[in-house]
Amino acid sequence: MWHKFILTICLAVLAGGVLPSCKDDVPVRPEPVPTVELSDSLVLLEFHRAMLGEKWEVQWDLKNPDTWKNIAWTTDEETGLRKVAGLEITASNCPPGSCLPESLGQLDRLESLVVHDEDQLTGRIPESLYDCPLVRLRIVGTSLYGELSPRIARLAPTLRELSIDWNREIAGEIPPELGQCTRLEQLSLVRNGFTGKLPFELSNLGIPFNVSYNYLTAIDWRYFTEYDGPLPWLYQNEFQGTVPEEVVRCERWELWKNVFYLFREGFGFENY
Repeated sequence: MWHKFILTICLAVLAGGVLPSCKDDVPVRPEPVPTVELSDSLVLLEFHRAMLGEKWEVQWDLKNPDTWKNIAWTTDEETGLRKVAGLEITASNCPPGSCLPESLGQLDRLESLVVHDEDQLTGRIPESLYDCPLVRLRIVGTSLYGELSPRIARLAPTLRELSIDWNREIAGEIPPELGQCTRLEQLSLVRNGFTGKLPFELSNLGIPFNVSYNYLTAIDWRYFTEYDGPLPWLYQNEFQGTVPEEVVRCERWELWKNVFYLFREGFGFENY
């Protein structure tokens, strides 16, 4: 029933018109010309449902795409129809209990997803998002949970900014596959629940990045012995054990050892 309703809305009233009348004495208006590509319309209506759109501060008129706020559009050159290029989620359009639908991965022009919602968004990061041509993926201050998927590597051709910050339930190990996203210009993974060892593959990025305020316990020491680029900021993690002697003796250790300081209380290298 829901899908029939969606199809009716998209096909008959997407441009803001009205449904034809069945009464003989009322003129039948011509069917409006759609302004949004059908598949994107279906995804956005599912997005509206999953994000509890009836509770948003600024309501969408589902018959009029011009009222669909927090969307950036692009125009398909062949069809002349609008397609979704960007989505922004804030506290105003993210009531408690909202979640991201898996269908977002069908937005084949989606370049930017920005989420900043003050802990009201729940669920997992949809795996399908990694099928979009994302240039910017920014998720800040949510209650999303789970791990950062190894499928992040699928974004290697396009991704320029990845900011996953202040999400205490996004945890697990940082996937080495992230190191394949060599077009990244900005990487921030601050104040999440990341654990384990910082993978050396991230050195392929060749940029400074921040992984502070997590729960990392180890680093691949090749960051000091085999890599000559900038090191990430790593303070307020749970590093422990002993720094290898070959690292302590190398010049880079003296230059970069402060990237670890301060440690979380009760942690730290024995010979730091």
